[in-house]
Amino acid sequence: MDRGRGRTIKAQHTRPRTRRLAVAGTAGLALLTALAGSAGTASADTAPATHHASTPGWKAALSGDSAAASLDSVTSVDDNHAWAAGRGVDEHGVLMRWDGRTWSQVTDPALPQVQEWWAVSAASADDVWAYGANATSTGGTAYLAHYDGTRWTAVPAAGPLDRDWIEVPFKAVPGRVFQGGDKLYTSGDGTWQSFDLPELVDIRGLDALSADDAYATGMQFPVTGGHPVAYHWDGRTWTAMPQPPAPSGVTMSEVAAVAPDDVYLAGWGYPEGGGRAAPHVEHWDGSSWHDVTGALSQFILTSLRPDGHGGLWAAGQNDAVPGGGDEPVFWHYDGTAWARQAGATVPADRYPSYTLNDIAPVGGSGDSRFLAVGGYAAPPDGSSDGGVARGLVERTQSSLDLTTADVSASATAVHTVRVHAETAGRLTVAFRPAPGQPDWSTSTVDLKIASVSGDPQVACGHAAGPVNGTAEAVTCDLPAGDHTVSYRLAAGSSVTDRQVVADVRFQASDAAGNSPEATAGFAVEGAAPAPATRFLGRDTAGTLWRYDGTGNAAAPYGARVAVGSGWQGYDAITALSNLTVHGTGDMVARDTSGVLWYYRGGGDARPFAARTKVGAGWNTYNSLVGAGDLTGDGRADLLARDTSGVLWLYQGTSSTTAPFAARVKVGAGWSAYNSLAGTGDLTGDGRPDLLARDTSGALWLYQGQSSPTAPFAARVKVGTGWGVYNALVVPGDLTGDGRADILGRDASGALWLYKGTGNAAAPYAARVNVGKGWTIYNALI
Repeated sequence: MDRGRGRTIKAQHTRPRTRRLAVAGTAGLALLTALAGSAGTASADTAPATHHASTPGWKAALSGDSAAASLDSVTSVDDNHAWAAGRGVDEHGVLMRWDGRTWSQVTDPALPQVQEWWAVSAASADDVWAYGANATSTGGTAYLAHYDGTRWTAVPAAGPLDRDWIEVPFKAVPGRVFQGGDKLYTSGDGTWQSFDLPELVDIRGLDALSADDAYATGMQFPVTGGHPVAYHWDGRTWTAMPQPPAPSGVTMSEVAAVAPDDVYLAGWGYPEGGGRAAPHVEHWDGSSWHDVTGALSQFILTSLRPDGHGGLWAAGQNDAVPGGGDEPVFWHYDGTAWARQAGATVPADRYPSYTLNDIAPVGGSGDSRFLAVGGYAAPPDGSSDGGVARGLVERTQSSLDLTTADVSASATAVHTVRVHAETAGRLTVAFRPAPGQPDWSTSTVDLKIASVSGDPQVACGHAAGPVNGTAEAVTCDLPAGDHTVSYRLAAGSSVTDRQVVADVRFQASDAAGNSPEATAGFAVEGAAPAPATRFLGRDTAGTLWRYDGTGNAAAPYGARVAVGSGWQGYDAITALSNLTVHGTGDMVARDTSGVLWYYRGGGDARPFAARTKVGAGWNTYNSLVGAGDLTGDGRADLLARDTSGVLWLYQGTSSTTAPFAARVKVGAGWSAYNSLAGTGDLTGDGRPDLLARDTSGALWLYQGQSSPTAPFAARVKVGTGWGVYNALVVPGDLTGDGRADILGRDASGALWLYKGTGNAAAPYAARVNVGKGWTIYNALI
């Protein structure tokens, strides 16, 4: 076979990397940063449920209007010296420089004009190389430029342009430069040496540990198929390494060298029969190759670099959805497993395609801070259609990855924080009640930090007492780099059932540095639940909204959350007992035809289960009031007043199909009251009480007796002037002091809070205004 014919066949079997950015039509793109993970409750025979939160690890450092339309290569030597190469918006090659403050175009007139600068590599701040080319249909010219710290100079290229693989790899290290293509080239004194390769071999990836230790990979393409190749430079010559294995259709094009016995090769291809892009990674351990592809998938891999602490970063183009590139994606390998990580999107939602072409450490080998370059499709000015390519530079930023676990009474759980610190700083962990949980500032919570551990560079300490007694339960001073900190949380035997939030923050020592915060909740499973009260409001459209208590008297409820729509079909709704985020607290609702429906509590994510029909004929009552457990049997009961003024008790049964026993008469004369409110223990004796307001505005207290035949003691007058309210509700303990509180809404829509005292003679404190605009609701529950 003659050389020319072989080259033609080789080109037909080449699967090139995606370098040029495909400009797509209109599409929406939103970057979702999940700051909360899965939730669940662990049973005695299963592992505790875990919950996850993370902060973005990348930020856009250059985007929008710039001289670059797409960037193919990046190199950096320190915080103030980095370069990127690619294609400009003027359709000529562009070089960009970072000076520690901004990215700007290199405009040195000595630079040759090329169609594209395909590679840039720096051995130091005054030893930078750029490779570019002008290609034609029949040939073309390769160009090389060198920067000595002061100016750029055009220098002789290593050899003629490799027309079948224009974007040849180029690598500079102190004392030597390397170039690939259809030959291997190297120069240490200004004179190029070339090393012939077997027929149909193309070198597509290069990396070097020193002037005397370099590695190359690529492909040998016969008439059909093809296989990867690998070579090693020992300071004198290139020697073939054992052939790296790879699936059919994969083109190996990237190499990342960590040590002579720690070298990675990577590439990608499409599976036979079609499908998404399939990347492949091999690891050389000094004696043989091992497949470490793992979970890495659906990814057009264009760059591979050591992460500085035993792992890898892979950049490229997402291929998980039709069309690909809908969001910038990196993959990270920690030495054991691969994890997908989102890159930063530009500040808009209409860019349909992202490609990342290269990645490099900010401070050279061993640095855990990284730069990545590529491009994205942007709409032209005044249009929503994608049609303009823009260069993109991304950079790592300090970030957190938090995993919490539920903990049971008399047990421990380990929480883990992974920190990427761009600068030195302090890591803190604090705890607080979850929204809707009682305030814990007035009591001791039997929850402590038992121990803290981290890598040798980390200096940590922790509070000795309960976590609710300190602002920072864990503190760690961290140097720049990547760290893992774990703390063991111990729950005592007396801890109550509650939901807790862990707030983790990394405070950078540099005021200009990024200081991320991550929050994840977890459950404490104790012997008894801690009350976490909520109440409800139905608006005029029929939407039911929930408000979770905060345990804070100054702001006793959180932001509203929609429960569901369609509740306008009911003319009476009442909670049978205090509603909580734990799923306790059932509810009944009567529709306009007189049918009563039962809603069982379903927990926080779904507050109520599907309704169950109780029965018809309930329109004989003009008032339905949930009363809590009036009879002392542990089941919530219902009070109903008929049109003649007789009050009836329906004892709870705990059955969803027949939730109430036959009614029992409580007494007559209850038509004297125009409002009844129950379910809460207002006197501190552990029994639910009832409030009744008469037509003169006087408020009366009926203390619970825990007796089905005589559920209330004689009434006691506890106030006057309560006629100003058109809605009264006793939602339970909103303020976190363990006592039931009262809410009243006046005609102007103002909401007033009466803190419970637990004193039968004076069951509430002076009112405090806690909101306005509550006339939007036609029912408070």
